[in-house]
Amino acid sequence: MNSVAPGAAAGGTIGVIMSALPRPAHDVVTPAASASLSGLNAAQTRLDVAGHNVANSLTEGFRRQVAQPATAQPVGVTVSIAQMPEAGSDLAADTVGMIEARHAFGANLMVFRAQDAMSSSLLDIRA
Repeated sequence: MNSVAPGAAAGGTIGVIMSALPRPAHDVVTPAASASLSGLNAAQTRLDVAGHNVANSLTEGFRRQVAQPATAQPVGVTVSIAQMPEAGSDLAADTVGMIEARHAFGANLMVFRAQDAMSSSLLDIRA
């Protein structure tokens, strides 16, 4: 079976965005920042899985992967990857998954940026 590793097909753009995120000028890690960063990583993983499935959909005997989210402690989300028990593709589900992951990434990015701006303002006020 010839398969493409998760992330090789679809995750490139979001990976570039994540690497271009501004690093906070401070070492304050708040629950909001932690939760949004875990959400960014979860969305990236979901996009990687969907891209992997689409890239390998015509491979004979290929079994789809599914991203299974779970709540992380103390805040945030994690994603585990499971493989379907039977071979076959579901391009509709994978397309919807990519769209959902893109929107989740954008929402978490907005939260991260807003939290970073608020933390910077707070530090400026206290300085």
